[in-house]
Amino acid sequence: MKRIGIYEGNRGSMFFYVVPHDRARHSERHVEPGFSVDETTIELYLAKFLSRHLDLALRMNRNAERGSSFYSVKSYRNLLEDIRNETDFLKKAYRNIAGHGLGKADCEELAKFDEKEECGENEISSYVECLERVIEFYDRFILISNRMLSRDEKAPFILIRRNKSGLCSMAKAAV
Repeated sequence: MKRIGIYEGNRGSMFFYVVPHDRARHSERHVEPGFSVDETTIELYLAKFLSRHLDLALRMNRNAERGSSFYSVKSYRNLLEDIRNETDFLKKAYRNIAGHGLGKADCEELAKFDEKEECGENEISSYVECLERVIEFYDRFILISNRMLSRDEKAPFILIRRNKSGLCSMAKAAV
């Protein structure tokens, strides 16, 4: 089964780039490089969390047409906790449908970034497969985000930037 992709670094157009950011210095922090998630994945799996935790009172988020959203580290950690709660719910649903729990995932395997060829569309034959894929994606997103946060503890913000211009912001896409 192919994974829902999370890619190392900035993958360019049609992707969202998640990176620590120091707004006071107007720069992405390069202590820890960020990661990219394609826009379809954001819309399907993350938009509700991103819009729920977006602080429109932050001066940087007032111009919604830029395609960039800033999250304080605290609000980003709350976002990750929301995803963790959703994942726990999905694991219970998986157990009810499959009749058994998921096997223990290898943290090292979860933390690996994907190559474009490894991910993508393929036929899913059951609800169980679909749940496995989504649960794994959420677990990976949380793990990779936490590693990024722990390696760059001085970054005051997390920037999530849509790389393709002309598209609406995440806040509008999630509504």
